[in-house]
Amino acid sequence: MSSAQVDPHDKMRSRDVNKVAKGEQAPRPVHEFGTVSKPPPPSSTDHLFETEEKAKANAIADEIRRCYACFRSYLICVEEKGNKDLECEKLGKAFKSSCPSEWIEKWHEEIRGS
Repeated sequence: MSSAQVDPHDKMRSRDVNKVAKGEQAPRPVHEFGTVSKPPPPSSTDHLFETEEKAKANAIADEIRRCYACFRSYLICVEEKGNKDLECEKLGKAFKSSCPSEWIEKWHEEIRGS
């Protein structure tokens, strides 16, 4: 570039500096190390928490359904083939290892009560 041609960006920068020097434009505030902006207000992020809570609730409901289905298939197998059948033993081990014992106890109590 020749001395007559000035880069438009440099021209803009020089105008900004000149404005600051004249007091027409405030200088950019100095960034303090380690500072962060304030978090957004809770109302702007509430929908994210609701979505996460719904997803967790759906995951738990799916786990309960899956465990209960395994439990029922075990009971049906025991009714048809007996406790000593290999298939029934596998089903029993599967649902006992994947389902919490509280759920299993509750389901057994419900069956005894009805």
